[in-house]
Amino acid sequence: MIETLLTIQVNNYYVAVIFWNIFLALLPCLIAWRLSRGYYLKKWGNMSQMNHLLFGLVFLVWFFFFPNTAYLIADVRHLADYCKELDYFRTCVDEAWVVPLFFTYSLIGVPTFYYSLKKMATILEKLFGKTVRRLFPLLMIPITALGLLLGLVARFNSWEVIYKPLNIIKTVFGYLSDETMLINLLAYTLMLYFVYYSIDFLWKKRK
Repeated sequence: MIETLLTIQVNNYYVAVIFWNIFLALLPCLIAWRLSRGYYLKKWGNMSQMNHLLFGLVFLVWFFFFPNTAYLIADVRHLADYCKELDYFRTCVDEAWVVPLFFTYSLIGVPTFYYSLKKMATILEKLFGKTVRRLFPLLMIPITALGLLLGLVARFNSWEVIYKPLNIIKTVFGYLSDETMLINLLAYTLMLYFVYYSIDFLWKKRK
């Protein structure tokens, strides 16, 4: 049964990959939500050394999996990849339904990206103060854009930081010394800044 489900495809794109990527995007949201339940009202100085260590380890897991939320947004690139035939206007003729499928799939990355980052910034504010809350998204978004490119271009997975750290570091330095990759990094960074702060502005206006 499981093997059958894993082989289901939409124009040669495995449906299981869609669910797997959604799970990876939801994971940092669940981590941030759980941390907020445990540490939302506590200051860093009021926590025991064991809780310091535990929080640090869980935060690292969140840190390395968080770029998966932005990666999901980038999967919009599959909108027309799997059309059997494109007409003159590069529109799926027989599979027009693929467009809303992949668009909706990628769109899930927007709320997971915003919620997870906003939630973690709020947690850090409670622990370290308002300055950290303001600076954290500013610093985290370029790092996230870099992580997105590591997955999108170099095809690294989040968990490979454990057993391929040197390869990842080497790739990062390669990106930072390559003009094309720096342009890509800048483009994704600006896009993620726009997504986060636009939603944040609209959310505050709603209140």
